[in-house]
Amino acid sequence: MEDVNQCNNIEKILASIDCGESEDLELKSAKGGLPKSLWESYSAMANTKGGIILLGVEDDGKPNGIKEIDKLKKEFWNLINNRNKVNANLLNSQDVKEILYKNVNILAICVPRATRSHRPIFVGQNPLNGTY
Repeated sequence: MEDVNQCNNIEKILASIDCGESEDLELKSAKGGLPKSLWESYSAMANTKGGIILLGVEDDGKPNGIKEIDKLKKEFWNLINNRNKVNANLLNSQDVKEILYKNVNILAICVPRATRSHRPIFVGQNPLNGTY
């Protein structure tokens, strides 16, 4: 994906699943809730070119879905707005999309590239060990 604004093109997002993970696409199961590695991916994408994180998809591209998607989205928004979790929220409601894919719900999180004044985006309180 050349541009995270492609998040508005759902077909392109879904087609990219078959290509597997790349520097601008992360697939995360989310079976047990929000994966811890979500925040590292958010930091890495925000500090580079941006990208898309798909929750509810295994690493091999197989969709496993998210059963309680509203609960997961609420937890996501609570954590991304918590400065103890991540130093800056670059997202708005249009950057988080619920998608029906192969009869299961997945969540697409479109991470924009952080502006120079916002970088680095880091996890936790210390940019020296929380920047990816």
